[in-house]
Amino acid sequence: MKENLYLEIIRKQQELINLMLKTEIGTDIKETPAFETELKNNAVIEIEQSQNNDTKCDISGFEKWLKRKGMSQNGIDSYLYTVKEFYKKYGILNNENLEKYENYLKENWKPKTVNLRIAAMTKYFKYINYTEYEFLRLKDQKQTFCDNVINDEQYTELMSWAKLNMPKVWMICRVMASTGVRVSELIELKTADLEKGYADIVGKGNKQRRIYYTKSLQEEIKEQCGVVYIVENRYGLKMSTRGVSQLLVTASDRSGVPREVMHPHSFRHYFAKQFMKQTQDISLLGDILGHSSISTTAIYTRMTSQEQKDEIERLVNW
Repeated sequence: MKENLYLEIIRKQQELINLMLKTEIGTDIKETPAFETELKNNAVIEIEQSQNNDTKCDISGFEKWLKRKGMSQNGIDSYLYTVKEFYKKYGILNNENLEKYENYLKENWKPKTVNLRIAAMTKYFKYINYTEYEFLRLKDQKQTFCDNVINDEQYTELMSWAKLNMPKVWMICRVMASTGVRVSELIELKTADLEKGYADIVGKGNKQRRIYYTKSLQEEIKEQCGVVYIVENRYGLKMSTRGVSQLLVTASDRSGVPREVMHPHSFRHYFAKQFMKQTQDISLLGDILGHSSISTTAIYTRMTSQEQKDEIERLVNW
């Protein structure tokens, strides 16, 4: 294909030269090696431009493709951000730019972030059927603790403050901490299901599971639920995941609870840890959280580094 395009360009250029010679225009133009080199360079440029058209950014199509794959909205937003960032920084998707991008990531970001960006780009490669480049993931040392998760004291402080000052934040945190739902699942919960005491939901990876509302939770939130959705925005519509996250940030600034623990997933972890304090049935917990692997569930039950330290202080007395 490249050769044919190159020869076609050469042929058209030569026809133009012959025409100019016949009309005595530019009679000093000759088929010199330098001229042939210029023609070749022009051909290469046109070939590269043709190839670049095959790898142009297709954010809209990528987003639809990810949704069909059952990815959560948070995951989709993260992947779209990565691809947009790459094209904004390098313009063209080719091996040279991908290598630059990989080096940039590894020089400037922690392994977890690097691997997240690599996962996004790799998924994009799959979408556009690009097989000419493969990233090398970094090995991230697994931590035996889980920080940035709200603890008992912070949770109590937050709920006392929010009930009086930001009732919607209170309800959001109460529901997530009592059911273990993801934020993408939270915004889909219907008010009509509250009275039943459970809701059948479709979570990450299009996996279906059932979550339960305790009687105490039903009584506490039934007067504050929206008409259609348990959590609705000021216009009576379903909230976005970003809207929920922003409310938590605002609550953090006003309540004094640290920002690093005021994110939606923090309350899913909190549910898991409270659950394991009451029972050691990690298999049941995994079912409730919608995990396929017990090893994933175990991550949610880990102590923070401070909790580990306090526990060692309590236990080590020899």
